Amino acid sequence: MQNPEIMTTDDAAAYLSVNKRKLQLDRVTKRAIPFIKIGRLVRYSKADLDAYISAQTVGKTA
Repeated sequence: MQNPEIMTTDDAAAYLSVNKRKLQLDRVTKRAIPFIKIGRLVRYSKADLDAYISAQTVGKTA
């Protein structure tokens, strides 16, 4: 049973509408998108992806 709050690289790439290669490059260069390592597995938290999306919003007013 898969937790919908934890995503694979493929799921996260689809959620962000980016190529999975972009996520792989971000991991190697230690850029902004946080990820989870479980042994050799890489996973992404939906909450972290949502926070990343919010942080990228330009022209947002409070």
